[in-house]
Amino acid sequence: MGRIRPARRGDAPALVKLHERTLLDGPPSPDAARFVRAFYESVLFDNPWAAADLPSLLYEGADGAVAAFVGVLPRPMELRGRRVRAALVTRVMADPDHPDGAIGVAALFRHALRGPQDLSLADVVNGPGRRLWEASKGLLVAASSLWWTAAPPAPSAAPESRPAEPGELLELVARGARARLLRPVYDEASLDWLLRHMAGARHRGELHVRVLPGAGWYLAYTNPDGTGSLPQIAAFRGQEGRVVADALAFAGRRAGGRVDLELADALTAAGAALRLGPLTYAHSKDQDVLLALTSGQAFLSRLEGEY
Repeated sequence: MGRIRPARRGDAPALVKLHERTLLDGPPSPDAARFVRAFYESVLFDNPWAAADLPSLLYEGADGAVAAFVGVLPRPMELRGRRVRAALVTRVMADPDHPDGAIGVAALFRHALRGPQDLSLADVVNGPGRRLWEASKGLLVAASSLWWTAAPPAPSAAPESRPAEPGELLELVARGARARLLRPVYDEASLDWLLRHMAGARHRGELHVRVLPGAGWYLAYTNPDGTGSLPQIAAFRGQEGRVVADALAFAGRRAGGRVDLELADALTAAGAALRLGPLTYAHSKDQDVLLALTSGQAFLSRLEGEY
């Protein structure tokens, strides 16, 4: 009979192998392989929000092998001034060759959702993950499940934005999220850690933090071939078009990211195509939290999601 237990640092080699077998389509690049190893060796345990009562979980078969895994990353948020303890549920994996794999991952998932957190959240849910969330009465957050891609024309002028420092970004996020009911809580140390973690994803490109003074800001990955992605883009009211144009000019001809509904009109006006998925799901007994999520009144970007 198998058992559920917290993940430990010593499990990292087995979890890396399970990740490569279940979550990757082929052999990872050297940069991607380093990023995956770092996640299981240090990110799970050394992130600034790690807590003993919200550990990542694995299902250990009777043979002592890892049959399944569910990552749990605590994330502090607030709703109308009161703290909300969120947990990002990530890297859900079952060993397809282990007899306890399917049973184990279902048991882990239920166990993870019953933790002490106020909100469980996942933002890149695939087909098998969707079945787990729906079986557990998770809620599809359509407002955070739209993604965009664009092939903008070559810019006629250089972007107006400039590099931002982490301290400046902290102030911008606080200002930009102020009007939303549900928003993440950062301090300078935690945001600096998160940016360093994201910068370690070299397989996605080089990470830039850019600010357009008085208008907004964005985070962009860029690559030498002109492709890019924007894990966060935000604009102050009335400045959406300026920020989107600047971000597309900077990030490359085939940029993309998740849609913030406040920017949907500016993105489509710039030629972006919208699509549904990957999906965001949430689980909470707090109806005010769920209402903020489903009404689009949550400040959520890829910074608060799976990385």
